[in-house]
This record gives sequence, structure tokens and C-alpha cells, in this order.
Amino acid sequence: MNIFKYLPIVIFLFISQIVQSQLPGEKPLLISKKHIFPYPIQSIHNKEQGVSTILLTIDAKGKVTSTEVVNSSGYPRLDKAAENGFRKCKFKPELKGGIAVEGKVEMKYTWIIGE
Repeated sequence: MNIFKYLPIVIFLFISQIVQSQLPGEKPLLISKKHIFPYPIQSIHNKEQGVSTILLTIDAKGKVTSTEVVNSSGYPRLDKAAENGFRKCKFKPELKGGIAVEGKVEMKYTWIIGE
């Protein structure tokens, strides 16, 4: 059996933030997603799908400094993979009075196993 035949097409859908211009006082915005989040192989075999909602803390340089699952996909393995994927993303930091500051933002990652 060729496992690559069954690897999903991971679709990055329903992300809760859209890259756009940022006004002073706005929450952090996603500006760079380094890779498609890897779908855990065991989750593929178990046909696990769902939406992971992750609370991210973004520092003044736009780096993710901490993550917390606020709404689980129902599968801890998928939630952990979403946290790890978001840690590799780059954000525009929150602005207060035109100054970059630490902020928090919730992001959603939808896990779908493709045909």
C-alpha cells in the first residue's frame, strides 16, 4: 500500500484573521504562514478531522511566544499539530498608539482529509 496515495490535501480554511492593513490599536494579524501544517499520520489512519481554535500570544516583533487550545478539534494530536504550525507563523504585532506591543489573537485551523 502506498501511503502517499492517501495523504490528505490539507486545506488552510476558515483562518480567523485575514491579512490586511492594520490600524493603530488593532489585534495581531497573520502575515506569513511558513508551511502547510503537517497532518499527523496517525490522525490520517484514524480519519480524525475537525477545527482547532488556538489562542496565540504575539510579541512586539510578531513572533508567537505561547499557544493555548481554547476549542479542541476533539483530537489532542490535531490540536498539538495546530499549535506547532502556528508557532512557525509570522504576525504583525498589536499596535497601541502606533507602538508595537504584545497581544493575543484566536486562530482556527480546519483539518480535512482529502480524497
